[in-house]
Amino acid sequence: MNSNTMFMSPEESARIQATVCDRLKQRKDQQDRPREQKDAKALVEQAVSESLMQDISSAAFGFGVSRKTKETMPAYGIGAPYLPCIKTLGDLEPMKLKDLRMEIHHKGLFLSLRRISPVAILEASSWAVVQDTSSDHVERIELFLHKSQHGCDILDTASEFIVKEPYYTINNHGESTIQVNHPSDILITEISDSPESWRQEKRGKSSFEPLSAEAYKEKGNHALLERNDCPLSHFYYTRGLKLLSDSKSDETLRNDLYRNRSFVNLRLQRFDEAKSDALSSITYDQKGGLESLNAKAYNRAGLAAYGQGEFLQARGYFEQQRELQPEDQHVALHLRRIDARLREATEGVYNMSRIVSSLMKAGGRPDVASFDGSTEIKSSPGAGRGLFTTRDISPNEIIMCEKAFCVAWSHESETFSALVCDTREDTAIKVFPAGLHKAVVQKLLNNPSQVERILGLQGDYKGIGQKLIELDEVPVIDTFQIHDIVQCNAFGLGQQTEDEDISNASTGLWVRASYINHSCIPNAKKDLIGDLILFRATRRIASGEEITHAYDGSTSYEARQAAFRRTWNFECRCPLCLVQMDESDTLRLMRNEAEERANMFVENNDPTCAKCDLVPWVTAAPLPDPSRPIHAHTEKIFAPDQVHLYVIRKDYYIGGRRIRAAIAIPDKLALINHRLGTWQCILKRQDANAKEHTTAGFDVPPPYTSPISPTQANKPSLFKALKSSFRSKPDPLVSALCHAAMRGDEQQVSGLISQGANVHGRNDDGNTPLKCAILNDQAGTSRLLLSMGATTNKVPPLFKAAAMGSLNVCKMLLDSGENVNELSKAGEPYFVEVVNKGNMAGIRFLLNNGARAEASTLAGGSILAQAVKKDQIDIVQALLEHGADVNSHDVHGNSVLNIAIQNGNAKLVSLLLERGAQTQPATILCTTILEYTINKKRLDILRQLVAAGVDLGLTDAQNQPVLIKVIRNPFLKKDDKLEVMRMLMDNGADYDAIDITFGLPAICHAVETASPEIVEELLIRGAETKVRMLGGQTMLTYSIDVNHRNHVKSLLSYGVDVNEVDGLNRTPLMLAMLRLDFNMAKLFMDYGADAMADVNESAVKFIKALKRRDFLEILGLNGEPRLHQVRGLPQVRDSPTTSPSTIEEHAPDVPPPSYEVAAGKA
Repeated sequence: MNSNTMFMSPEESARIQATVCDRLKQRKDQQDRPREQKDAKALVEQAVSESLMQDISSAAFGFGVSRKTKETMPAYGIGAPYLPCIKTLGDLEPMKLKDLRMEIHHKGLFLSLRRISPVAILEASSWAVVQDTSSDHVERIELFLHKSQHGCDILDTASEFIVKEPYYTINNHGESTIQVNHPSDILITEISDSPESWRQEKRGKSSFEPLSAEAYKEKGNHALLERNDCPLSHFYYTRGLKLLSDSKSDETLRNDLYRNRSFVNLRLQRFDEAKSDALSSITYDQKGGLESLNAKAYNRAGLAAYGQGEFLQARGYFEQQRELQPEDQHVALHLRRIDARLREATEGVYNMSRIVSSLMKAGGRPDVASFDGSTEIKSSPGAGRGLFTTRDISPNEIIMCEKAFCVAWSHESETFSALVCDTREDTAIKVFPAGLHKAVVQKLLNNPSQVERILGLQGDYKGIGQKLIELDEVPVIDTFQIHDIVQCNAFGLGQQTEDEDISNASTGLWVRASYINHSCIPNAKKDLIGDLILFRATRRIASGEEITHAYDGSTSYEARQAAFRRTWNFECRCPLCLVQMDESDTLRLMRNEAEERANMFVENNDPTCAKCDLVPWVTAAPLPDPSRPIHAHTEKIFAPDQVHLYVIRKDYYIGGRRIRAAIAIPDKLALINHRLGTWQCILKRQDANAKEHTTAGFDVPPPYTSPISPTQANKPSLFKALKSSFRSKPDPLVSALCHAAMRGDEQQVSGLISQGANVHGRNDDGNTPLKCAILNDQAGTSRLLLSMGATTNKVPPLFKAAAMGSLNVCKMLLDSGENVNELSKAGEPYFVEVVNKGNMAGIRFLLNNGARAEASTLAGGSILAQAVKKDQIDIVQALLEHGADVNSHDVHGNSVLNIAIQNGNAKLVSLLLERGAQTQPATILCTTILEYTINKKRLDILRQLVAAGVDLGLTDAQNQPVLIKVIRNPFLKKDDKLEVMRMLMDNGADYDAIDITFGLPAICHAVETASPEIVEELLIRGAETKVRMLGGQTMLTYSIDVNHRNHVKSLLSYGVDVNEVDGLNRTPLMLAMLRLDFNMAKLFMDYGADAMADVNESAVKFIKALKRRDFLEILGLNGEPRLHQVRGLPQVRDSPTTSPSTIEEHAPDVPPPSYEVAAGKA
């Protein structure tokens, strides 16, 4: 069953629609009613209860609830959009909670609120209790859908905030609330310092101790370096900047704050402000020796521009950095990366193999540029705007490539789909990519420069228009307008993982691709590589013609039209739809039956043995000109009553040929039902005399869709057979001349030429007489033919003979004065072509006779690098023996040693090292020699390099420790990973290495991703154990959260503190008790856990409420002393009956209850 299909019963559909309609009626009935006073204590207790249940559930099941499935998708109604506030805070008047009125958007007013409860975070919303800053009135506030920013819940982040033009309404659960749908309508005025800050007493402005800009800088630095809290540090840096004036005295501090905030903005992907801050921090007075700080600013501005796809601008900033830091290698790497992006953007040349190999590392977002190609956006009659070509496009040519503006992948936690009931369309229920909607809004808030690109796309609700509005330093985003834009323009990416279904489907938004309109007979088709979308022409497209692709691939006219109306709100009027609209029921039935037969044939039959009315179709058959109309082919070749339509269902690859199964449908008008790329029209003529079928196809498959196996080269080529069938028969004299040349009969060659034989003619194999002579190493006939004016195409005869290994001919030509270092017209030595052919005898002959072994290709790479890349070890050895530079590079700057390591050729590596190849750790790919070998899983090469004393490079080009990369490498087996780690640490790698991105030591990465043996190896070498994981957990509490029990035992065995409290105020014993894990709790008690610690009080109460006698005994809380000995720490107790080593334990009387039963008892 299709995982992207959801089946809903009519009763369930009706229930959702009825709920939405009832809620609308309820809101309408209560419109303009005054707000009712609420019980503050009861409301806060409700919030505490919901938040606490989430915490207990997280603790019991290991942080995080199970993802939503298509059986439990959230549902909500939409259909009453309203504009966000488009006034500054200074233009609004304050109001009180008591003045709120139901179903009113309080225009021109704002609320100042303080949060007085924890936040209850739901799938599509979050809510909390708030209070007036100047009264005791309380109310519920709810952020719907757009509730998080930078991975943190907005309400949970803020302690005080302002709501502009508040909307008081009834939520989806029937509760009155202040609902915020537009993120720009809420302004945070005070950050929450801790999860318990809501419990603090009401504070007035006078209670705050005023801080200086320097103090805010220190607080921001602490939040960034100690807590890794980028949003909090951004808040403090911004506060500090607001306190500074434009005076000269504040310039240094102001520049520091701008520079630091630029770094934070880069990590938060706020590229607009990152670039602005970096440029604002530049000091043009160089007297103070501030070149390094200015270089850092230009670097951050360049990274921000690169992140926005502004590559020319980025290059300018990096060139400024290079002027200040000419020795910095990273600048050169950035500039090379930018040059690659500019080539992609201007020429459309992509390294597809590199892109595909980088998908996993890049999280499905490869580092590439968009290529607009020869296209332009302009008005499309009857379809708004469309994308048109500005020149002729050939079949299979790439029209355009585009990086996604935003993609939500199924494996990402924020991705989910929702059932949306749209009351604007008679309560129609749609599955909507809510996760993508949130991501698009978040990216626009972070980068206002992109807003107008998105607002220019098609959407039913026009909202605030297409111009950017910024108020109170925040871009105004109408989320209802973005909803409609995503609904109309987003693409599905297809199933990416096994557990992906409609509830978390991967979706994306591409801006330029969104302008491509639909046609059931398209001229383009799309492909996806990660978040890069490619459109390829399926036929010739004339200049000025509109580009189209199929939005829906259904063969049913009714199904297609229903999909168009439901999702895109249009009716297709293409020629195919016009014909199918007038078709009879009988004809549609015939088509459906034919399609079913085709499906059965594909499933049950071998495509090589088609029978009856099933005809195989081969791509190598002669194809008509695709630029001419379909009818032009049919009327010229066949009579109308002999035309049939073949429905094509599947491709097969047999012997390198693509074969499609087809079934005939007797329909004279069916030629219009021709859909390139999905269907294939085949014209069939019944020849009464020959009784044969003649077929002709109209589409040309892409070049990459016909893979050729390595063994296919030795098989007969269908292309060559067809080519030879079109070649005219050779002249008998030329055939005789070729035979004489092969035999070396100079007298017969001379006689045939005197009789008029053409020295440039070709025999049955397509070879000239001179080529025949060279192939057979006939020096005499070769000399004679050359003297008669015979020539070789492109390559001079000497190099042609050397490439074929004809040494006698080579000697003859060399004696006649040929130059072994002759250059082509383009300036490339012909010797390069001989090396490419790989004939060892010919290469050695030329080298022994003076050919330059250090020659370079036209592109600039050495021929040695070329031979190394092809693993031609004999040729490499010969080139090195004749003076080739062992440290030469290829056209991309890779050294020959790096190339050999990339290819995993141990023999070549050994040869190059023996010849003195230099080993620079940093490579052109911004990696190290060590990373090459590890990623290739070639530990034999790594041992070879270590034995040779090679500097492995213990950090990469970005100073990231390679040890951590090895620990996190998912492709290395456990034993290999251990061996590499030991090799690194034996050669100086720090076992306490810290990654530069998150500040986590190696032991934390091992606990998170590796096996217990890896963790133990680091512990044995003395790794620091008093460290914190990224979420604030200790290694013990993290291991419990993710159920790594083996790690728990290893950590305890090497002295990790069992009583350490993590950043979430938890101990290992507390988690064991909350999870009702008796064995784990006993293990912690054996290692000295303190059950009476204050932090464990709530968990102990939980155990007591359950009356778990087995737990109470091991905790020593049953009224009797529990005698035990902490492992490794001998204890002496004053007891007349028990020795110091006695352990008194009790097995539980009954098995521990399940969590559900325990929670019910509690």
